Amino acid sequence: MLESIVRPVSAEQNPSEMVLVGIIFTMVSGLLVLQIGTSSPANTGLGLLLVAFISIPASPLLVNLFIIEGKKVRRNRSFPIPIIDRHDEVIKVLAFLFIGIIIGASILYLLLPGETAQFLFSDQLHDLSARGVNVMSGNAIARTDFWSLIENNTKVTLLVLVFSFVFGAGAIFIIAWNGTIIGVLIANIAQNPGRFGGIELLPGNPFVNYLAALPITFINLLPHGFFEFMAYFFAGVSGGILSAAVMREKLSWDNQIIRDCAVYFLFSFVLVVIGAFIEASL
Repeated sequence: MLESIVRPVSAEQNPSEMVLVGIIFTMVSGLLVLQIGTSSPANTGLGLLLVAFISIPASPLLVNLFIIEGKKVRRNRSFPIPIIDRHDEVIKVLAFLFIGIIIGASILYLLLPGETAQFLFSDQLHDLSARGVNVMSGNAIARTDFWSLIENNTKVTLLVLVFSFVFGAGAIFIIAWNGTIIGVLIANIAQNPGRFGGIELLPGNPFVNYLAALPITFINLLPHGFFEFMAYFFAGVSGGILSAAVMREKLSWDNQIIRDCAVYFLFSFVLVVIGAFIEASL
């Protein structure tokens, strides 16, 4: 039922609607996952299950979008409208869906009791810790060098491409994973903004402090995060369109679909390099 709340054509025409869709997918999936899990501390992996549940209703929508986008390459568009403009609608859909998942995950984390929230998002908290982000001490940004950033983000970009090509809309899994991680970080900042160098607007009220948590997170992540996540979106669109085209017709190396996908993936790598340079310089 969830996958039917928005149609592909409507999503392309009004991509901002995907923010609400992402919030609904995330919060409903979180409540369902909690019904499956138990309160046993030994039972881990619910964070990944949450991402899988978010991906299930999003996948049919994205697969249909990729099919629509694959057909667009037959339309002759002349310069100055570039190749990027041809598929900008689906990129916007992914971006707004990503924002919705972030908001949904952060709100869900704040609404749930402390132990329940940590239980549901245990995998996300573990990933933040592995990245050097300690939500208890307030260390919100992990530092690393330029080449390590390129290596790590290139691997993620390749995974997005492969997942999207093999599973049609597999990129949504990685996008949802990163969205829930950022959501958990925002929620923890909202619970104690002072620990992260922010202003506590109303002591003891995380929902009011949420207004302070958002700018803190975006100031820290936006300069480089914009390029990194745009790289993932471009790679996801590249793999998704190619996957839909392979299922629909026989491709040749001079096919425009191949050229579109190749340009998109190369552009995603350029964005990875730019994002790594900015992050390493901060």
